[in-house]
Amino acid sequence: MIDTTAVLGYASPLAAAPGNKIQFHLGSASLSPANVRVVRVRCGDPDPLGPGLRTTAMEANISSSLALKFQPIHPGSYALIEDHAVFASARDLSFGCYLFPTIVGEKPQTIASRWNAADEVGWKLELNVEGYLCLVVASAGKRVVARTPEPLLVREWVFVAGVIAPSQGEIEVHQVSLAQHGGRDRTASAKALCPAPTAWPMRTPLILAAESTGAAHPESPTRQHLNGKIDRPRLFGCALSALELRSYVEALRPSVDDPRLLAAWDFSQGISSDRIVDLSANRCDGALHQRPMRAATGTNWDGAAQSWTEAPWQYGAVHFHEDDLQDCGWEPTFSFTIPLSWRSGFYALELTADLPPGRVESYVSFFVRAPRARHGPAALRRLDRDIPGLRQYRHAARSIGL
Repeated sequence: MIDTTAVLGYASPLAAAPGNKIQFHLGSASLSPANVRVVRVRCGDPDPLGPGLRTTAMEANISSSLALKFQPIHPGSYALIEDHAVFASARDLSFGCYLFPTIVGEKPQTIASRWNAADEVGWKLELNVEGYLCLVVASAGKRVVARTPEPLLVREWVFVAGVIAPSQGEIEVHQVSLAQHGGRDRTASAKALCPAPTAWPMRTPLILAAESTGAAHPESPTRQHLNGKIDRPRLFGCALSALELRSYVEALRPSVDDPRLLAAWDFSQGISSDRIVDLSANRCDGALHQRPMRAATGTNWDGAAQSWTEAPWQYGAVHFHEDDLQDCGWEPTFSFTIPLSWRSGFYALELTADLPPGRVESYVSFFVRAPRARHGPAALRRLDRDIPGLRQYRHAARSIGL
């Protein structure tokens, strides 16, 4: 039996032209070193009933043996907002959003947090392992939890909120089901005493759909990733009632001159990027990590628009998953420059080893593309001369923005 997973890796960039450098990011938990060579793939189908795997070894300026090390993979998407002065300056806090959980009750999942795991201080709104909504607040060595008496239902929109009021000596957690018919109502609230004194952590980011571990690379920076959608998260620097907080979450365009408003993220803006936009005057913009699904239907989607480009304000949710992965962030193991004589095509880095349990054979794919053509003014003039009507076509295309 051939082991094809003992070595994992990826090439960066995935496609490059002759004369360009390409890096390989490799990792193995059980193998070091490995034999290595570059091959051109003529057929990548290993089916014994088919033509089989066919490769041609290529001349490359690389070592025939390569030392490998273990590099971990940390999947799970989340939104990270770097630390901002307003996060720590407010004594009372209110956070609310719409939530559409797609997994409930299998594991703890964090919805929103500003949590320092190393010191066990901060706050977080989460679903516990049984699917109950919890607000956790920790300060001065004390940790309190307010838990609603009803677990959430899977794939049902719900308004969730956490209110931390040291000025009143209590914390509150609220959930309001948007669909309350047919026995689906899970509306509930709970309170607990607030730890005293309450001091918020410094230099701690606010994270949506996960919480910070405080660990440095190569350890995972986050944990307890959410599997579900979040729509219209709002943060206020005061204690609000559940009714008032929901009214602010319901508004697509909150009042930016409200001094109590710390942040109001609108996921319907910048959908084609990883940036999340804060509509408040504080401009606490953030970034999405590990590529969650943007342009997800929100609570206000009415079914009339089948594409986010038609009604982006109805696609203002982001669907996070604990197994999302955009980039492993691995260190490069080695690099080489593609020889100028190589033809365009499908290539791979072949890594092999013969161990007592059996043979190891792994491939890291990449592509060699043709160099991009460079046409100067003289070449364009020759094309205009040789192809009748081309100049008129180019002028017409420019006039309509093509």
